[in-house]
Amino acid sequence: MKKFLKTALVGLLSFGLLSNCFGKFGLTKAIYSINGNIQIGTGKVAGFFRSLLMIFPFSIAYYVGGVLDVLIFNLIEFWTDRNPIAMSEYDFDGKLVKEYSENGQTITLTYSEWGKVLRMDAPTPNGVESVYFLKEKPEKAYRLINGKYVEIQQVSGPLLPPMGAKHI
Repeated sequence: MKKFLKTALVGLLSFGLLSNCFGKFGLTKAIYSINGNIQIGTGKVAGFFRSLLMIFPFSIAYYVGGVLDVLIFNLIEFWTDRNPIAMSEYDFDGKLVKEYSENGQTITLTYSEWGKVLRMDAPTPNGVESVYFLKEKPEKAYRLINGKYVEIQQVSGPLLPPMGAKHI
């Protein structure tokens, strides 16, 4: 009995050593993103079909992705501090921040909601100004006013290439 208590106590005390020792589960998040982007119908119908697809085909994908994340990708991330899956750059809240500097000026790009919203912070004579771009409407720019996206009217252009344009 004494040996069991000693083993249980060591196990409980060492449990804290393993907390937060896991990766970002990039593959599982990628599968989740694919499932979340499926649109069949609208409203509750779309939610029903996403749930239905998650039960059979995506449950297998989640299982395989989870096992690969735990056994391979998270171990790689633990030892190299880099995960080979691209989505792993995002934090657990779905946010990714990148900064670009040139000639003493810095532009900050903040991707949120797993890349659905891009906020660009750029220096202006009046300070730093933020412009938002939405993944669902990439050809438009917005400002965030009172919690709502207000479209910035394009006065000249096109500033962005047409949707069907091929990049060289």
